[in-house]
Amino acid sequence: MAVENGRLEDRWSTRAGGLRRRGDTDQWEVTLSRRNPITGEPERLYCIARGRTRQAAEKAHDELIA
Repeated sequence: MAVENGRLEDRWSTRAGGLRRRGDTDQWEVTLSRRNPITGEPERLYCIARGRTRQAAEKAHDELIA
Protein backbone atom coordinates (compact mmCIF):
# COMPACT_ATOMS: atom_id res chain seq x y z
CA MET A 1 0.00 0.00 0.00
CA ALA A 2 1.14 3.52 -0.70
CA VAL A 3 0.06 6.86 0.66
CA GLU A 4 -1.06 9.31 -2.01
CA ASN A 5 -2.73 12.65 -1.29
CA GLY A 6 -3.03 11.74 2.39
CA ARG A 7 -4.91 8.46 1.82
CA LEU A 8 -3.94 4.86 1.44
CA GLU A 9 -3.96 3.36 -2.03
CA ASP A 10 -4.14 -0.38 -2.65
CA ARG A 11 -1.86 -1.86 -5.27
CA TRP A 12 -3.73 -4.35 -7.43
CA SER A 13 -1.97 -6.50 -10.00
CA THR A 14 -3.20 -8.76 -12.77
CA ARG A 15 -3.13 -12.49 -12.32
CA ALA A 16 -1.68 -14.62 -15.09
CA GLY A 17 -4.51 -15.43 -17.47
CA GLY A 18 -6.55 -12.76 -15.74
CA LEU A 19 -8.57 -11.73 -18.79
CA ARG A 20 -11.35 -14.03 -19.93
CA ARG A 21 -14.22 -13.51 -22.37
CA ARG A 22 -17.74 -13.97 -21.02
CA GLY A 23 -19.62 -15.92 -23.66
CA ASP A 24 -20.06 -14.36 -27.09
CA THR A 25 -20.39 -10.79 -25.78
CA ASP A 26 -18.17 -7.73 -25.50
CA GLN A 27 -17.71 -8.38 -21.77
CA TRP A 28 -14.40 -9.66 -20.42
CA GLU A 29 -13.80 -10.83 -16.85
CA VAL A 30 -10.68 -9.33 -15.28
CA THR A 31 -9.09 -10.99 -12.25
CA LEU A 32 -6.99 -8.69 -10.05
CA SER A 33 -5.09 -9.70 -6.94
CA ARG A 34 -3.32 -8.13 -3.99
CA ARG A 35 -2.11 -9.03 -0.52
CA ASN A 36 -4.29 -7.92 2.36
CA PRO A 37 -2.10 -5.42 4.26
CA ILE A 38 -3.45 -6.54 7.64
CA THR A 39 -3.52 -10.32 7.33
CA GLY A 40 -1.03 -10.84 4.50
CA GLU A 41 -3.49 -13.20 2.77
CA PRO A 42 -3.98 -12.96 -0.99
CA GLU A 43 -7.28 -11.44 -2.16
CA ARG A 44 -8.95 -11.50 -5.56
CA LEU A 45 -11.21 -8.95 -7.20
CA TYR A 46 -13.31 -9.78 -10.25
CA CYS A 47 -14.28 -6.91 -12.57
CA ILE A 48 -15.91 -6.60 -15.97
CA ALA A 49 -14.09 -4.81 -18.80
CA ARG A 50 -15.91 -4.04 -22.02
CA GLY A 51 -14.37 -4.27 -25.46
CA ARG A 52 -15.17 -5.94 -28.76
CA THR A 53 -11.64 -7.33 -29.09
CA ARG A 54 -9.12 -8.65 -26.60
CA GLN A 55 -6.92 -5.62 -27.28
CA ALA A 56 -9.77 -3.21 -26.45
CA ALA A 57 -10.51 -5.18 -23.27
CA GLU A 58 -6.82 -5.02 -22.29
CA LYS A 59 -6.92 -1.24 -22.69
CA ALA A 60 -10.02 -1.06 -20.46
CA HIS A 61 -8.23 -3.36 -17.99
CA ASP A 62 -5.21 -1.04 -17.89
CA GLU A 63 -7.52 1.84 -16.98
CA LEU A 64 -8.85 -0.22 -14.06
CA ILE A 65 -5.46 -0.63 -12.42
CA ALA A 66 -4.01 2.79 -13.32
